[in-house]
Amino acid sequence: MNYLFRLLAWRYLGGTRYDKNISTMAHIAFWGIVIGTFSLALVVAIMNGFEKETHAKLQSINPQISIRAFGNELDVKSLTDVLNREYPEVIAIAPHDTEHVMIQDPHSDSIQTIIGLQGIIPEQERLVTSLEASLQHSKSLEDIIHDNGVVIGTKLAQGLGVRNGDTVTLLYAPSRSQGSTIKLKQREAVITGMFSTGIDDLDTSIAFCHLDFLMNVFPDAGPTQLDLKLRQGITEEPIIKSLQHRLGIDVYSWKDLYPALVAALKLEKYAMFFILALITLVASMNIISLLFMQITQKRGDIAILQSMGATAYDIRMIFIMMGMLLSLMATIIGLIFACGASWILNHYPFIALPDVYYVTHLPSHMEWPIIVAVFIAVALLSLISIVLPTRRIASISVSNVLRFEA
Repeated sequence: MNYLFRLLAWRYLGGTRYDKNISTMAHIAFWGIVIGTFSLALVVAIMNGFEKETHAKLQSINPQISIRAFGNELDVKSLTDVLNREYPEVIAIAPHDTEHVMIQDPHSDSIQTIIGLQGIIPEQERLVTSLEASLQHSKSLEDIIHDNGVVIGTKLAQGLGVRNGDTVTLLYAPSRSQGSTIKLKQREAVITGMFSTGIDDLDTSIAFCHLDFLMNVFPDAGPTQLDLKLRQGITEEPIIKSLQHRLGIDVYSWKDLYPALVAALKLEKYAMFFILALITLVASMNIISLLFMQITQKRGDIAILQSMGATAYDIRMIFIMMGMLLSLMATIIGLIFACGASWILNHYPFIALPDVYYVTHLPSHMEWPIIVAVFIAVALLSLISIVLPTRRIASISVSNVLRFEA
C-alpha cells in the first residue's frame, strides 16, 4: 500500500503540468523555495565568511591565549616549566612586554604620536602569532628585529613620513619617575620593517622591537605577558579556566580584546538566518495553495480510495509526499546554486568592500553544517505548510462525492 501511495504522489506531482493553473502554481511554489533556500544558504555562508575572516584578521598579531600580570614582571622560567609539564595542549610560548613612548618625525621637532613599543623575542613570536605574515617584505622577524631596529605599521609610517632604513627618535619617561616634573629621555631607533594588518588601531599605534632593546631602554622593564598557541582543534575556554585556577593570575583569549565585535558577528549570523528562514517560510506557503487546488481537483480519487479502504491518514500522506517531493527537489537545487555562488565568491573575489570592514572583498565560507542546517530548516518549514491543507481531506464526504462527482 505504501508503494501505491508513493506512486500516486509522484503521478499527481507529474500530472500538474497538464493543468495550466496548477502548473503555474507548482512552478511558483518550486522556484519560490529555490530562491528562498538559495538566499538563506548564501547569506549564512557570507556571514560565516565575515566571522571567520574577521577573526583571522583580529588574530593576526594577537595570540590565542595570553597570561598577563599587569605592571608586574612574570617568572617566565617557572611558568614555562608549568605549561610544558601540565598543559600538553600548549605548543608554543612567547614572552613580551609593552611600554609607551612618543615617536618623533626625524624631519620635524613636533611630536607626532604616542605608541605602544612592544618588545618581543622574534624566534618565539613567530610561533604564536602571524605577525611575520603581515610584514611588507618577505623577510623573517629574526632578520629585521635586532639591535635597535623597530617594525612599525604602514599607516604610522605614512603619518611620520618615514621609510625603511630611516632613523626615528623615541622619547620616553624614565621608569618610576618621581616628582611633579618629568624629563623625557631620547633614544634613536632604526625602521627596519613595516607591517600591515588592516586594523587601524594596530597599524597606527604599535611598534615592535627586540625585548632586549626594550629592557635596555627601560631597565626596570621585563616580560609582563606570556602568549600561548594551542594545538589545532583545541578549544580555548577550558584551557583558560584551568590556567586561571592553576596560576591565579589574569588569563584571557584574543576574543576578550574585542568582545563587542565578536558577539555582534555571531548575533548577526543567527539573526540573518532567522529572518531569511521566515522569508523561506513565506515562499513555501505557496505549497498551501497548490495542495488546496490539488485536493479539490482530486476529490473523486480521494473518495474512491476511501471506499476501497484507505484511511484519511493514508490519503493525507499521498499529498504530504507530493508536497515534500516538490519541496526537497527545490531545496536541493537552491543549495546547489548557493554552493556554486559561494565558490565563485571565494575564488573570484570581485565584490570589493570599503575600508571600514576588516576584509577587502566579500567573503563566503560554505560549510557542511550550514548546508545541513539550511536543508533541515527549509524541510521543516515546508512540512508545516504542507500539513495544513491536508487536514481538509477529513472533511470530504465520500458518499456525496461518489454520488455527484465520481
